[in-house]
Amino acid sequence: MSVQPYPVITTPGQTFSVSYELDTDTQVRGFAVSIAYDSSVLSFVQASRGTLFANQNIGWWRVNTDTLNVLHVECLIFGAGLSVTGPGNMLNFTFNAIGGDFSSLRISSQSLYDVSGYAIPSVNRNHGAVIIGNQPAYLSARCFLQGAMDGDAMMHNLLRPHLPLNSPYPGAVQAVTDIPIDVVDWMYLELRESPNARAIATQPVFLLKDGSVCSAGKSFVVFMGLTPGDYYLVLRHRNHLAIMSAIPFGLVSSGAPGLADLSLATHVYLQSGIVPLSDGRCALAAGDADQDGGVFPSDRNEQWQRQNGTSGYRSADFNLDGMVDYQDLQLFWQGNAGLMSAVPGMLQ
Repeated sequence: MSVQPYPVITTPGQTFSVSYELDTDTQVRGFAVSIAYDSSVLSFVQASRGTLFANQNIGWWRVNTDTLNVLHVECLIFGAGLSVTGPGNMLNFTFNAIGGDFSSLRISSQSLYDVSGYAIPSVNRNHGAVIIGNQPAYLSARCFLQGAMDGDAMMHNLLRPHLPLNSPYPGAVQAVTDIPIDVVDWMYLELRESPNARAIATQPVFLLKDGSVCSAGKSFVVFMGLTPGDYYLVLRHRNHLAIMSAIPFGLVSSGAPGLADLSLATHVYLQSGIVPLSDGRCALAAGDADQDGGVFPSDRNEQWQRQNGTSGYRSADFNLDGMVDYQDLQLFWQGNAGLMSAVPGMLQ
């Protein structure tokens, strides 16, 4: 199941429609779906049955907006043995963009019913999104931090209780009212037109447990007022080495966002500033507590030694567990000592 188009691009005051799509050739008799959205950004207008259900004997149709920020719709065909078969359009819903710059359209719950009326198990969810504003440019990005790895495919978020509501990067203003549950830490994203050029756009971003890099409050990276095009991505973290993409990646203004996957070593500039993971992917190397571009004695002597035994949001907490201790020194700084970032202009 998916919400289409992904994403919607609109401007304040505009009315738009999206659809809830059955993406496979599954036979269904009905559905129940809840779509979560930001009611400070979007105003719900109406819901209507999609083309798959338009001419069917609908015995149950219910649209409920009693829960704040949630639209719930139920639809069921009455009649023994009656059903429809995908792929196709199940449901259409209309919103008005009232302000803000982004809202997800998240499938918070869903049930598809087979011909006999039983729920079909393990139905995939592909959420939607709405970008509100002029000249957006966006993409999806992925990377991992060595210190936060919890296996090969996921990171832990043990540091979340200590994460600040304001970006920790000097000069990079970004404030939020809360930290989402799956955030690992803040990162800092730069866009460059060439490897040695100055950044033409920057943004503090969130890194999620699955490696997704997202603008705060959004499900991917969005820049407003930026000309769409191909850019080199620089990803910085406050105690891991910075990396840059080996090739430019496209930021688009329409259609699905492309993926800049910097968990692949071949996508990292000079394959520097990274350590290998056992599944063949890579992660930013931990140990650069003073953000000078390398894992040097100063990170141990001036950062780790002074912070050892303390807790909270600390630069020498290389494993991002909220504590500075010997694990940070022995498991990360010692193993990475001497490593440097190859991002032009990063070494100080």
